[in-house]
Amino acid sequence: MHRSGTNRLDAVTIRIGLADGAQTGQAAEALGLPAIRPSRSTLHHIDYRPGSAPSSLASAGVTISVHDSGDLSLLTVQVRYIRPARLDPRWAAFYGRNGETLRVEEERDSTRRVLAASYSVPFGRAARTLTGADLRLTDLLTPGQWSFFRDCAPGQPQDVPLNPFGPIPVLSWTVRLDRVDATVNMWRLPAADDGTEPARDLMELSRRSVPAEAGFLHPVLAASIRRHGLDPDGGIPWLEMRAARWLSEPAWTAGAAVGTSPKRGPRYQK
Repeated sequence: MHRSGTNRLDAVTIRIGLADGAQTGQAAEALGLPAIRPSRSTLHHIDYRPGSAPSSLASAGVTISVHDSGDLSLLTVQVRYIRPARLDPRWAAFYGRNGETLRVEEERDSTRRVLAASYSVPFGRAARTLTGADLRLTDLLTPGQWSFFRDCAPGQPQDVPLNPFGPIPVLSWTVRLDRVDATVNMWRLPAADDGTEPARDLMELSRRSVPAEAGFLHPVLAASIRRHGLDPDGGIPWLEMRAARWLSEPAWTAGAAVGTSPKRGPRYQK
């Protein structure tokens, strides 16, 4: 489906980084998460294999991921820091077809406003088959995603092996803060088998809205978070950026295997 318009904005997502590591337990208790049943899913983060390209996809603001909720797996290519002028008119007018969708949205916190375009398609194979696979971009992406990547991502795509990292367990809770529903996501990054990188939890609160509502949502959510004893203005990077930084540590760039992370922090409902 196509529509006209180059100044496109489908949604605004408020994203507030909450905590890393041991601090996630404090944030979970403050928000009452142990009493709420979370939804569970897994995520694979995909980038160039370390050392195979001059720079990573993440460093250029590109995220490729497979999110598996059990009922549905989606392969998504997201380009951040996109400029409206760089969004080719054919992509500005494209919303989706045959199960493929393109969303243009602004991600926002107290100091940042970032325009991002995300092209998602159903992923037709088990996400676990990614681990250890010798894939390149042209093996993984659909023709539509490949064209989108080439047109919108900075720089030229590299014909090098990919490094699928995962599965990353993801826990999601719906919380109500001052009559506003929001989502708390926690990524449980597993430990390296060689013990050089411990398991790590990353937590973030978010709320997607129509652009007209975004202006009052962030102050409401931020004020409620402060009343819960948490800091919404700490400038904590968003989940994808924190995960990419963690994966750039020497243990992962040297190819350490992923271990099984132990249970950590408070006990959450199953």
